[in-house]
Amino acid sequence: MKPKSQGVSPYYILRSFLFSFFNFFASLKLAVFLLVVLGVTLAAGTFIESASGTKAAQQMVYHTAAFSLLLGVLAMNLAFAALARLPWQKKHVGFVMTHAGIIMIIFGSWMTTRFAIDGQLALAEGERGNQISVDVPLLQIFNSQTKQSIEVPFKLPPRQWEGNKPFILHDFDDVAVNLLAFFPHSKPVEKIVPKAGGSSAVEFDIFNENMRMGGRLLEEQGKDSMDLGPAVVRFSSQEIPLPTKKSASSDSLGDLIFNYQGKQSRVSVSKALTKEVSIPNTPFKIKINRYLSHAIVENNQLVDRGEAAVNPACEFVILGKKTEEKHTAFAFFPDFPTLHGRAPSQTGLKIHFEASGLEQGASANELRIIKNASGKLFYQTKTQQTVIPPVPVEVGKEYATGWMHLKFLVKTFFPEAELKSYFEPLPLSPQEKNPRPVVLMGFQKNGQEAKLWLQRGDHQFVFSESAPLHVIYGEKNIPLGFDIELKKFMIDYYPGSERPAAFKSAVKLIDPSKGVDREVEISMNKPLSYRGFKVFQSGYQLSEGRPKVSIFSVGRDPGIPVKYAGSIVMILGVLFMFYLKRFSSSKPLYSNESEKK
Repeated sequence: MKPKSQGVSPYYILRSFLFSFFNFFASLKLAVFLLVVLGVTLAAGTFIESASGTKAAQQMVYHTAAFSLLLGVLAMNLAFAALARLPWQKKHVGFVMTHAGIIMIIFGSWMTTRFAIDGQLALAEGERGNQISVDVPLLQIFNSQTKQSIEVPFKLPPRQWEGNKPFILHDFDDVAVNLLAFFPHSKPVEKIVPKAGGSSAVEFDIFNENMRMGGRLLEEQGKDSMDLGPAVVRFSSQEIPLPTKKSASSDSLGDLIFNYQGKQSRVSVSKALTKEVSIPNTPFKIKINRYLSHAIVENNQLVDRGEAAVNPACEFVILGKKTEEKHTAFAFFPDFPTLHGRAPSQTGLKIHFEASGLEQGASANELRIIKNASGKLFYQTKTQQTVIPPVPVEVGKEYATGWMHLKFLVKTFFPEAELKSYFEPLPLSPQEKNPRPVVLMGFQKNGQEAKLWLQRGDHQFVFSESAPLHVIYGEKNIPLGFDIELKKFMIDYYPGSERPAAFKSAVKLIDPSKGVDREVEISMNKPLSYRGFKVFQSGYQLSEGRPKVSIFSVGRDPGIPVKYAGSIVMILGVLFMFYLKRFSSSKPLYSNESEKK
């Protein structure tokens, strides 16, 4: 009879498993499979990049956990294949070095993906900065009622997306935020739709034999006019006044118009000049420090060049219980930001300067579409000092303007309407130089809901009638740990032309913790290297009447030394393999016949 089996010991089972595990990860079959999968993955990444851009390829392929796992298993396969040759001999040196070099390159690439920083720093001459903006979307929300603020960095989908993705807002009372849509490239769309209790509005075309242009206007401050260059088109309930010119003895300089929580108020510039005046229907006061009839920028300062009302502007202060904000308002540029500095306004006021006694110039021609008290439409035109009386307007009928052979027609008249602004997606290709990415955010607060379309750099108010939330959509900032001050930006041109040949920046590097305070010159081929960062000269901005702005690309990649070292080790390993193979060959280097020759 056969003896009973004693069974298999746990040690044998573990030993057998470890050998099988090791042989599997050291096998050539696994290496071939991994290389095939890697090739297919890289091909897919290349296809996605050509179709949707580099960021989409990074998010969908190169920066995913699956791709990192693939490279990790490949590194393990290389390491086990090298360990399988133990004990190593002289002939294994090249093989082991080559595998070690590839593993180092893979590890360095992982370090780059995980820890690399790539951002931008823009400085005007005389400005100092110590933070860079990186390509990580950031939503900043400030609750003016509770004084709470929060910053929420988030990831955008790799491609065009629509859905409902909630944000996590820790310790932010009664506010919910959702990402509703993301368009990598888009176009803005405005559409007038009927709305009971809304403003009156018109849609019109203005045209001649060579051009045709459409527009839409609402009877609301800021939406009631369109500047077409040779003329202004305006929609109003008031007729065009006869042109006047401000005399030196005139007391009327114009009005500052304030919109606050849906109500409009006016403050006379003359009355508020140099003394505090209450702003009607608001809890704020205003004090006008200076009126400028011909405002221009000289040496980075706003100065007044004359008495004629060529470019009227007002410098003033808004005062509240805990608020003091400096503003500048320009009559000809109502959309120009009035707030000095970068901090968001806490008042919720929208301000417009309506100056009197304007000189007739570029906007001397005007077409005004008028809605009278009975709701009928008329039009007037103004050319230099000539104003025609109101003429009745029929929807769909053409009328001559009197200048540049232009005609116009009112396509649609809305007695009560509102302007809907939104974005539509456009196809995105890698060749697109200036894509317009946009997000749609949804906000909920105390039972109220609102939606906002936001582009990078936008700041808007939501729920302004009750407790306004100030929303800023920007980029995440990362501290450098040291300061860079732009002393001077220099640009060289090709002789006899205005084509830039080279540009560079003279900066001061300041690091109090290291006792560093020295001047450095940065150019495109001469970056500044400090504390692991490389600062490159990447661009500039030149605007007439404003300081020069230098743009720097700032990066730090801890994986570069590892990847360089791995490349050197791999190349040396390949050379060793060929070198040892040459001298270990059993065949003679020269045959007898060759020696005889």
